[in-house]
Amino acid sequence: GMTVIRPAIRELAPFAYLDFLRGWLIQGNPNLQRTRVQNAEARYEYYFGKTDLIAATVFGKTFRDPIEFVITSQVNGGAGFRNAESAWLVGGEIELRLGFANLSEKLDRFFFVGNVAVMGSQTTLPEDSGISGRLQRRLFNQSPFVTNLSLRFDDPDSGVTAGLVYNAFGPRIVEAGGPQGGDVIAPDVFEQTQHLLDFIVSWRVSEHAKLGFKWKNIALARRRYKQGNQLSFLENRGTSVSIGAEYIY
Repeated sequence: GMTVIRPAIRELAPFAYLDFLRGWLIQGNPNLQRTRVQNAEARYEYYFGKTDLIAATVFGKTFRDPIEFVITSQVNGGAGFRNAESAWLVGGEIELRLGFANLSEKLDRFFFVGNVAVMGSQTTLPEDSGISGRLQRRLFNQSPFVTNLSLRFDDPDSGVTAGLVYNAFGPRIVEAGGPQGGDVIAPDVFEQTQHLLDFIVSWRVSEHAKLGFKWKNIALARRRYKQGNQLSFLENRGTSVSIGAEYIY
């Protein structure tokens, strides 16, 4: 199948804005083209028990005109968005869903859901677009692995659902390294692996009302960015708690 990825408004907007965390002056690009993606996938699923599933997937994608965040000037702190010439991505995923009712009937409201995906990619940027740095590299913001694991409770009778959710992703490029003089190019800046833990609860009070509670980043994970072996930026996001109400009509 084929899909398209359209530019975001801020990527198209013909003005500059400041990334106050990293210090880049980012310029929108009204000449961006949408990305066309050719997708191929093969998936095998095996169901067992009442709710259990194990599945394996392999996939591949080719991109025409992928949108990349690029550094236009290391000296002046300029950055923006450009269409690369092409890119590819290949990978695989394993998914597992298990109900605890197999262990005890008292645990029939508890489930484990998890998936792990690994992938590799490469993009090729045009030579004549004023880009500072390598023209061939991994896709911007593309992790080599992503995993999601969750322990869930679901009670249809009371309308209560709860989940303890763990997420992790591998190092991903957030800034492309630029020239340091001559043919020497600085290392790319990678956002390092994070281990995130969230707790989410919702209660369907009635047909039209729903309450929710979220506790985000319980493990106090911090964003770490490295350029080569050097830590270039550290962001301590802390943790957050929120309570919400929803009316359904």
